[in-house]
Amino acid sequence: KTTALIQRIKFLITEDAIKEVKNITEQDKEILYSDNSNWIFFTPTELLRTYLKNAMVSENLKTEPNKVVTWDLIRKRLFKEAGLNNVETKRPFLKMTKGSDIFFNHNIETFNNLNNKFLNFFIEKLVKAFEKILTIEVKNVEWKEIGQKIKITSKSIIENKKDFVKLAQTFLNLNEEFTDNVKSLNEKYATELSHISKKIQLTIKKEEKLYLWIENELKADYEEKIKSQQIGNEEENDEEQSENELFNEKIENVLNIEQQLNQRLKSIIRKIAMKPYDKHTKLNKKEQKYYDKIKELIKIEELITIGKIAIFKKYFEPLTKGIEYNILQRIPTIYKEYRRKELLKSIFLTKLGKRDLEKSIKNDNNKRIHKDEMDFLLGFVFKIIRLFYKNNFIFYKKSKHQYIKTFKNNLKGIIAVDEATDFNLFELNCMYLLTYPNFNSITFSGDIMQRMVKQGIKSWSELGEIIPNMQTEDLKISYRQTPELLKIAQKIHSKFSETSIDYKSKYKIDKNDPKPLILYSDNFDDKVNWIADRILEINKLYGNSMPTIAIFVKNDNEVDKYSNALKVHEVLDENFIETVACREGRILDDNQNVRVFSIEYIKGLEFEAVFFIDIDNLDNNDLLIKYIYVGVSRANIFLGLTINDEFPEQLLLIKDNFIEGKWTE
Repeated sequence: KTTALIQRIKFLITEDAIKEVKNITEQDKEILYSDNSNWIFFTPTELLRTYLKNAMVSENLKTEPNKVVTWDLIRKRLFKEAGLNNVETKRPFLKMTKGSDIFFNHNIETFNNLNNKFLNFFIEKLVKAFEKILTIEVKNVEWKEIGQKIKITSKSIIENKKDFVKLAQTFLNLNEEFTDNVKSLNEKYATELSHISKKIQLTIKKEEKLYLWIENELKADYEEKIKSQQIGNEEENDEEQSENELFNEKIENVLNIEQQLNQRLKSIIRKIAMKPYDKHTKLNKKEQKYYDKIKELIKIEELITIGKIAIFKKYFEPLTKGIEYNILQRIPTIYKEYRRKELLKSIFLTKLGKRDLEKSIKNDNNKRIHKDEMDFLLGFVFKIIRLFYKNNFIFYKKSKHQYIKTFKNNLKGIIAVDEATDFNLFELNCMYLLTYPNFNSITFSGDIMQRMVKQGIKSWSELGEIIPNMQTEDLKISYRQTPELLKIAQKIHSKFSETSIDYKSKYKIDKNDPKPLILYSDNFDDKVNWIADRILEINKLYGNSMPTIAIFVKNDNEVDKYSNALKVHEVLDENFIETVACREGRILDDNQNVRVFSIEYIKGLEFEAVFFIDIDNLDNNDLLIKYIYVGVSRANIFLGLTINDEFPEQLLLIKDNFIEGKWTE
């Protein structure tokens, strides 16, 4: 499978393959010829990543460290690059550090329904802004004409509120039509507000007692804010934060009394000015304490112009700020709201996932998210950007928004995914969405029977539901195993797989091929002695040279136990045969040494000889058969099993394929 993927990449980046593409543009060619964008190869683990890089060298495919990657590595990089995780500001999201392994229920129903539910929730939130517009009276304001035009547009949006493409185009149109008008109103608003706030500030400075009180309060507010930021417990109100940014009322993290006083005054004046026209505008607790001290200095009759323009700025201006502000920038805020209101009570979460979400909302200001959510959000963002690529290409090309820059920087002409069954649907979806939209070229390789994780895909049909026009091809010839060993893998596959494939070995049946061996014993020393004797037997068959030999055990504790015993075994020591413990799947030393692995780390590897210890002691879960299947299919020529007592009932179908004894007389 891996060789097929490598050779496919090699072919697709050749001039002959590129010439076959119809209507290819210079931009298309640039993608395929550039080392930065032509291809990337995804693999589930660092262990396989190392193996793949070596395999590519042997297949003469030029590679670099950033070409062969794990999704865990890329996910973190994309999230930071897109600005979805800012370590300094701790916004908008932080990664859960103590979350459960699995957050979502990983199946095609959850994938489809979660994406659809959130998209509908997202659109509804965007459309609410247009619905609010229709409730606002625009008769006695200087921006009456602009307001009426936007209200007409709002009616059209509400009538077609499920049409996301039209919604995006509307934001573009409003931005193009009203940018100059908005600029003029903003200039007038800023001038009026600045004049009044400075006048009040000068009066405050003249009243020594009042100024001293305000100075002390501002210092206390500043210290409280810094302390909250340091412990990561700063209270966040996304709606208020967005409003502060819109009105340029954000309080900076610098203790400048004059500047902070002016910002406080502007926010208070603006809200007091809006109150007669907007019942939803209120002072927050901190603003109220300042207002109570200075309200006699504020003359309501001077605030009419500010109040009316502020209404436009709060409700109408945002709709004219384009796609970046109204769609892309709002994704984190709306997702946080979705988490609180919908996701928490949904059926999309595992029990542990629900616990993690409750904790995040209660203790972490709703901003620590699980890696599953990171995949979901990246997929949502990239899917929207691909819609812009297709329907609003001029905007896509000109935009410098972080999300779009990240998408552009990480597009690949060709994507290959090895051991695809060990990725979940959200991860695989993200990989697909990073394909260059003119090609959509992605190749997945894997064996459903070799799925080693609970969250991996259960069938290729699941993947087919999220990848348009996916074609499936079966590889029917095994280049790894002798016919004798392939029979065992075939039996397990036929019994436990949803599909039946007539696999064949590349090699002819040879009566001299070694028979798979088995040892029945619950005595540790007996097993160690038997393994040592069989290793020496293989060593002699190879003319005292060493083929690749691996021993598979239940876990890393067993790795240490067996490797330590074999290291000091007299038979091996006398023949200078060394054994190494490969804890956590690390490939240590060279091929001349016998290596001991925990079964969970051996996928993707292959050895000329494999010893599988105590297969009846593996945990009896839904992955048991897959562990056995993967384990026995790692061997090229020699296979030996040990069993403590009786052959596992689930595996009785392969019992007759094994004999007791040794390989040579």
